[in-house]
Amino acid sequence: MNSRTLHLILACLASLLLTRCSSSDGGFEPPSTDPKVNECSETGDSSCGDPCTENPDSEDCKEDPKDPEVTAKSCKELYEDDNTLKDGDHKILINDTEVTVYCDMTNGGWTGITSSIAEEHLSGTANLIAGKTKHVSLDTSSGSSDQLCAYGKKGFTYRYAFNVPFGYTQFYLSEYQIKANGQTKKSSKDKKTTTSTTTTTSPKTSSSTQTNTCTNADCMSTKSTTLSKKDSTKRYKSEIVGKKFQQTEWAVAYSKKKGGTGDVSFGSPTNSGPTTSFATENEENQQCEDCELSWPKGSTQYTVSTSEQSTFQIEWGEYSKKQVEGWCAWHSGTIFFY
Repeated sequence: MNSRTLHLILACLASLLLTRCSSSDGGFEPPSTDPKVNECSETGDSSCGDPCTENPDSEDCKEDPKDPEVTAKSCKELYEDDNTLKDGDHKILINDTEVTVYCDMTNGGWTGITSSIAEEHLSGTANLIAGKTKHVSLDTSSGSSDQLCAYGKKGFTYRYAFNVPFGYTQFYLSEYQIKANGQTKKSSKDKKTTTSTTTTTSPKTSSSTQTNTCTNADCMSTKSTTLSKKDSTKRYKSEIVGKKFQQTEWAVAYSKKKGGTGDVSFGSPTNSGPTTSFATENEENQQCEDCELSWPKGSTQYTVSTSEQSTFQIEWGEYSKKQVEGWCAWHSGTIFFY
């Protein structure tokens, strides 16, 4: 072996000693100049040299935040756990299901229930309690404009009840509206259709002759007049008049006196009658065909009982001897419980 060959072999061995194999790509990479890395390689500690082990609070090492487990069953519970929470949407458990509700945290944790939540999660059920109705629409789906609507004549009372599993002793109505549900009655007055024809005979035709053979426009003119059919539409008016009637007992949401009227009422079924109603809070005549009536008392809070209640109900009715009238009892708005 000559000196040149020996020199080449030694050069190759030196090159191998200065490199190490990478298991990730099968290539070679120069050895680390970090003494810590070389130390970890020698000890075989997998966590040794991990930047997150040495500095777990760095931004690169923080895990993505996870939603906290939902355990509260009302906004009141949420507030009791953290009284710094703000008004707005929060998640609570209703019958072991996560439901997003609006919480009034300003007043201590009132839970807001909409008609869609009552229908989907609180077993909302409507029943005819008295009288007859021509039609009832109990759609409480989100965004519906025809919620809890009924109409009839000669008196009816409808009831909508739903569970309040977290319990309550007080409630208030927020942006709550009802809608008049008076129906239309179409009547057609047909005026007689008349056609008057004036015939002028030709000078060549005898005036005593009844048959006119003239085809010239100058010798015969016909004038026809048709009176069109006239349609008129009448919509009956629903009314709530506190001076005439206020519902004080459950199952009686209308009165026959003085032409008849109705009411829309709220409260607990364990009481003998409603806690409040539209007629109770507004004695003025509220009468319209299809208008929306807003709750007149804003966010006034009402106490139903000193003991906790688990069911809430709405009753509404109307009476008219001849007219077909009614109400949409939960047209829009939220009922808050505490």
